[in-house]
Amino acid sequence: CVITNNILSSKSNTRGGGIFQNGGIIENCEIDGNILNSEGGSDNNVFGGGLYQRTGTVFNTSVIHNKITGNGTTQGTGVFFENGRFYNNTITANEGPLTLYSGKWFSNGRIDVYNSIIYNNNTTNGSKEFDCTTGAGNITLKNCLFKNSNAHQSFSSSYINVDVSSFVYMDDKGMSAKNLFKDP
Repeated sequence: CVITNNILSSKSNTRGGGIFQNGGIIENCEIDGNILNSEGGSDNNVFGGGLYQRTGTVFNTSVIHNKITGNGTTQGTGVFFENGRFYNNTITANEGPLTLYSGKWFSNGRIDVYNSIIYNNNTTNGSKEFDCTTGAGNITLKNCLFKNSNAHQSFSSSYINVDVSSFVYMDDKGMSAKNLFKDP
C-alpha cells in the first residue's frame, strides 16, 4: 500500500496525518509526504504526522517525508506510539518535533520497536529524535539504528521499563550510511 500526500489541517485534537491505526497489521507500505497541521491555539494537540499507532503491528514499512506544523502540542512527526509492535521499518526524512514519540495513554501498554532504522530526520525546536513518557508501560528498542545530524536522543533515569538492547546511536560511533552497506 502507499499512503501519500495527505494534508490534514485541524483546529482541534488530531491523530494520524497518514494513518491512524487502531489494531490490525500494516505490512509492506509506504507512508510518504503527509502533512499534519495544527491551526488551533496552544491547547490544540496533533500527534503522528505519518502514523499514529494506537495498537497493532507495523512491519516492512517506510515512514518518509512526513511533516507536522503549527501550534499546540505536536509530537511524533514520523510515528506516535501508544501500544503495539513495530518491526523492520525505516523512518527517514520526516520534519518536525520528535520523530518518534511514545505517549502514556495505556498505563500498562507495551511498545516493541525491533530491527528498524531511524535516519536523517529533521527535528525542529531543538527536540530529540526519540522521546517517551511510559507511565507504567514498557518500551523495547532492539537492533535499531538511529542517526540524526541535528538532534541527540537520550533516556533519562525518569523513564521506567525501557529496554534498549542492541540500540546503536550512529552519531556516537562516528558512523554513516556507507558504514552499513558494503560492496561484497
